[in-house]
Amino acid sequence: MFRHRGLSPFRLISRKNLLLPRDRSALPLEAYDQRLKQYSFRLVLRDLITHPRAPLDTLTRFCSTAKVETHLAFLSEMGLVRAP
Repeated sequence: MFRHRGLSPFRLISRKNLLLPRDRSALPLEAYDQRLKQYSFRLVLRDLITHPRAPLDTLTRFCSTAKVETHLAFLSEMGLVRAP
């Protein structure tokens, strides 16, 4: 199923493979955990991981532009993405 979606499976060996903010004191990890419960957030995150410099219109395939901008602002606050 992963290969069908263009992803390659890997074995998670340690926590260093997790996408977590560098400065964990900036926002509580509970906020990040709550975002991960949103399907649209996970899809945007997946697209950013697979296509790091993707234009905004490619990230809006599954949700509105406003929602993508909200997700990107949150990721920016967490220090996981930065504006070009």
